[in-house]
Amino acid sequence: MRVFLVSDLHADCSHNMRWCENLEREADSALIVAGDVATDLGAIGRCLKVLLDRYDVVFYTPGAPRRNHELWRSSGFADSFAKLDAVLALCADLGVRTAPELLPCGVFIVPLLSWPHEDFDREPPLALPPGETLRRPVEPACRCISDYGACVWPGFENGSRALAARFDAMQDLAPLLELRRRAYPTVPLISFSHFLPLQSLLPEKRFLFSPNLAKAVGSDFLEARVRALDADIHCFGHTHFSWDSTENGTRYVQHCLGTPDEAKRREAASCGRDEFRGMSTGKTKRTRHRHAW
Repeated sequence: MRVFLVSDLHADCSHNMRWCENLEREADSALIVAGDVATDLGAIGRCLKVLLDRYDVVFYTPGAPRRNHELWRSSGFADSFAKLDAVLALCADLGVRTAPELLPCGVFIVPLLSWPHEDFDREPPLALPPGETLRRPVEPACRCISDYGACVWPGFENGSRALAARFDAMQDLAPLLELRRRAYPTVPLISFSHFLPLQSLLPEKRFLFSPNLAKAVGSDFLEARVRALDADIHCFGHTHFSWDSTENGTRYVQHCLGTPDEAKRREAASCGRDEFRGMSTGKTKRTRHRHAW
């Protein structure tokens, strides 16, 4: 069995939905979807059904992109917690996996829920040379992404550590850790989230159009989860930067689709494309399986 990865599908966009529909059927396969399928519950369901037709097993965790978001409150939902419950219930109805599972091929896949908090950012603010001024003001974190205005969390403030802790508390991995320790100590483990567990997985502020993006992308609680799992690979999304690096024995990979314009630019620049190559055309060109286990 091969394990594939994609994130940030933006299937609300008809171009991206067609890209999903044009994927070929992959025999003996599992797909990890690291967040951001769509905003509308119907679109999320349609996209996941398409992916289930192409892959034997689909794993998924909700995300929080800058343009559409599974957890943005929409008509029919009292708040974003209610929307999250509806998304997870939809996945259960469809057979999309949102909980840890040991695949028949001998690989643990572990979805992780998370939410970003502003003090995840520990890089100092940009410092200007003496006498220099900024050509444009640095946007605050709440302006870097749309989640602050589009999500409603009763009793919590967006960007707060308390909200990030609330998300982390939704999952109990103790039974999995004990099972792995006792019965499967050498079995590989792939964890995935939408958000970043390490700030080093984001370019430095001097390279970012929005330097405060670092305040809206990651979670310390998520880092603790990845470390506790001792993951061989951790997959993530959200920032729309293709990524493949190794830190402290864990390989970190982001393999996003993004918006049509982003996908078109990324196709020529990204190395190691796998079956998801051809994002701008919807065709699946065969290349080496850099992101397949």
